[in-house]
Amino acid sequence: MSKFTTFVLAMLATGNLAAADTNVTVHHDATYAIASSRGLVCSGHGGDPIGTACPLQGDVAITDCNPALPTYNGTDCIAPVDAECIMVESRWGCVFNLTSTLTVVHDESFEKSPWGDLPWRAPPPADQVSPTVSLQTDHVALK
Repeated sequence: MSKFTTFVLAMLATGNLAAADTNVTVHHDATYAIASSRGLVCSGHGGDPIGTACPLQGDVAITDCNPALPTYNGTDCIAPVDAECIMVESRWGCVFNLTSTLTVVHDESFEKSPWGDLPWRAPPPADQVSPTVSLQTDHVALK
């Protein structure tokens, strides 16, 4: 057995061989690192993906995070749910199904009138409005 093979086997036996991470960008979101132990990253064209590994809930983005993204929490982009490997724009990619994590935020500033203390009045119902002008049509006979 060669010295290299012996070295690799020793490293595998002791668990000292570092596994490389692979980066994957989630559709309309940031880029996350996927440990190689999760398998091949979701990618490819055609009927089946090359791999199906996507970010899992709680994973933190390593790049491309910004405040405009729905996963941004004020400091980082955190995977809100396990991403799914689906066909996106004719190729396989990871997507967060955020419809299952809809959060309603109540902000009292939305209730404030932009006109200060002026009261808000809705228009009256149409059946309670009386016409102010009456239109009458006179028929004229032409000879």
